Amino acid sequence: MAPAATRWAKGARDLVLLVIDPDALAGSIRIAAGRPQLVGPLPCEAVRLVVDFAPQADGTFMVPEEARLAELELGAPRSASEALDRARQVMEGFGSPWWLGGGWATDAPTGVVSRAHLDLDIVILRPDLPVLHRHLAGWELRTMQAGTLQTWEGDQESVGHQVWARPDDGRRLSRWQDFAADPGFVELLVEWVSEGAWTYRRDPRVRAPLARLGRPGGFLNPEVALLYKAPAALDDRSVTSGKARMDFDHVVGHLDRDQRAWLVDALERSSPGHPWIGRLSDSASDSDSWFEHQQSCDRTPRPHTAV
Repeated sequence: MAPAATRWAKGARDLVLLVIDPDALAGSIRIAAGRPQLVGPLPCEAVRLVVDFAPQADGTFMVPEEARLAELELGAPRSASEALDRARQVMEGFGSPWWLGGGWATDAPTGVVSRAHLDLDIVILRPDLPVLHRHLAGWELRTMQAGTLQTWEGDQESVGHQVWARPDDGRRLSRWQDFAADPGFVELLVEWVSEGAWTYRRDPRVRAPLARLGRPGGFLNPEVALLYKAPAALDDRSVTSGKARMDFDHVVGHLDRDQRAWLVDALERSSPGHPWIGRLSDSASDSDSWFEHQQSCDRTPRPHTAV
C-alpha cells in the first residue's frame, strides 16, 4: 500500500489509512483486472483502524507501525492448534527436531489464547542450520546484524540466535518492519546444543536434556519459553515487559511441580532475585491441586504435553 500511495499521491498530506477486516466483506469484493474491488459501501464494522497517513520528508509513504500491527493481528492464528498447523506446513519434510515457541508455547497448556500473537516463533537446534537452509529453498532468508537485515547464505557463523524467513516473491525489503509484516513471515529461533544437551544461550550454566524442550513437532515446553521471557519482564519498555508478564500470569497456574522447580533453578542461576522465583513458590499449592485433579482424569492430557 505504501508504494501505491507514493506512486499516486506522493507528498499528499490529507490521506488516511484504513485497516479493514476482509472477513467482514463477504460478498462485497470482486476481482477486476487482477485486483480486488469493493462493491457498494464499506461497512463500518469492517474497519479495524483509521490512522493519519502522512508522507515522509521526501514525500514517500511508509505504513505506520500501528497499522502494520493491526494488519498482522487480523491474519494471526485464532488458536494454538491453528498456529501449530501453520508451523507444521512450514516445517513439513524438515527431518530434524523443531518446536513452536513464543507466546503460543505459554498459551497451549491453558487452551486459551491470552493475546494476539503476530508471528510464529519456530525453535530449531543450531547444528541443523544447514538443513534449515536447504529446507527453505525458495524463501527469502535474513539474519539481523547490528540492527539491519542481511541476506543469509546458509553459513552458521553469521547466525546469532535467529533467522527471519518469508516466501520469496522477488522483492528485497530493506526495512525489518516490512519484512516482518509479510503474511508468510516466520522467525526461526536457534537453540544451542553442547555434548548432546540443550544449553541456555544466555547462560551456559543452565543445561538440560533435549527432552526438556518438549516433544519435537509440537509446542516448546512452557517453562523453557518462560525462561526466555524472564529478561523481557524486567525491560524498561512497558509493552515488552507487559507481554512477558501477561504470558507468565496466564500459564503459571498450569505448571506442574517439576516444571516450577526446574524454572526456579534456572532463574536462580541466570537471573538471581527475579520476581518470578517467589511467584513460582507462591503458586505451588494451587498448581499442585489443579495438576493432581487433571491427572485423575484418564482422558485429560498432561498440561505441557505437545499436541
